[in-house]
Amino acid sequence: MLACNLPGNTPAAQHPVDVELTQPAPILGPATAIVFTSTAILATSAPAETATLAVSPTASVMTIIANGGNLNVRRGPGIGYNPVSGLLKGESSTAIARDETGEWLKLASFPKLPGKTGWVNAKTKYSLVKGDVRSMPVEKVDPPKPAYVMNCTFHPLDLFPAGVSVPPQNEKPKNKVEISPGEYEVFDSTIYGGKSFVSITVLEGEIARIKTDGLGNNYSCL
Repeated sequence: MLACNLPGNTPAAQHPVDVELTQPAPILGPATAIVFTSTAILATSAPAETATLAVSPTASVMTIIANGGNLNVRRGPGIGYNPVSGLLKGESSTAIARDETGEWLKLASFPKLPGKTGWVNAKTKYSLVKGDVRSMPVEKVDPPKPAYVMNCTFHPLDLFPAGVSVPPQNEKPKNKVEISPGEYEVFDSTIYGGKSFVSITVLEGEIARIKTDGLGNNYSCL
């Protein structure tokens, strides 16, 4: 089930960063109180990862630090993979591999899930890398399966922090939008000064269906 937030302002906590593609939240006017329960449905399965490793004979120890902000840790090297954890401001981890471009680094472990691996973008404004990225072995990972958000309401909805607008269901098939996996706050565009009324989690290979608008009206996905 998708998680639901009581009305409130756009979260003050910093959203983790892994690309510089996010946009500001919608411009809000006077606050409008909205209270309801979301009935959106979301599966939680994620595809398996297959990897091959090309080892470099001169690999050196590399460290990446979340410097000045938080970083997403993802299942694979790209924003199309599920987030699995994060590096909070000041936390660090050791890299054991990179993708072909050198933009993404595979972490040996990270504080939230010791012993688990994940990938982080080494080229965000909060990424501080110590070591020679070119010395890392290259690891290839199967591409992610696309993730989608479907708007089942008759109100246009905005997703933050992606800055993505999802048309209403009467504009089908435009009401189904591909988006990077992660967590998003949903705003109803028809409500001036409206607040985020629900939080959704989007996963690889799944469709996150939003069935309730900002006024609390419930709809079926057609």
